[in-house]
Amino acid sequence: MNDKSYKIETITDKDIIEQVLLLFDATFPCPLSEKVVNLRDYARKLAENAVVNIVSLENKIIGFIAYYCNDKLTKQAYLTQIAVAEDFRELRIGSALLELCIETSKQNGMEKLICEVDDTNFGALKFYAKRGFVFLKKASDCSQYLDKKL
Repeated sequence: MNDKSYKIETITDKDIIEQVLLLFDATFPCPLSEKVVNLRDYARKLAENAVVNIVSLENKIIGFIAYYCNDKLTKQAYLTQIAVAEDFRELRIGSALLELCIETSKQNGMEKLICEVDDTNFGALKFYAKRGFVFLKKASDCSQYLDKKL
């Protein structure tokens, strides 16, 4: 399968964003539904303030990314969610989504990209380290902030 067989698009509809969050809820080590009090409210917040991109293949959503790149004061973008369906993780979709996030953040004047990763999510930690992210500080007892200069 080549890179042209899937498509990436931006979505802004809160109902579709909520469906995407529900679709990928269990792919995170700590499901979103356990971390976020109300997924509907979170979807609305993303729709109003973040960039949300989905990846689809044959009309099936197989990945997504959500990030904020609008803090003109600190010039820091924040990657809040990224997920790719397990069967499609070897297609470099996560890398394509992250690159899109980086480029969009740069275009919006951001100078740094920050994300929070669970300490036990070794796959994500390796993914980010490979792409130049470094430890910034502990976020909680079980997670850490990573950052990358853009």
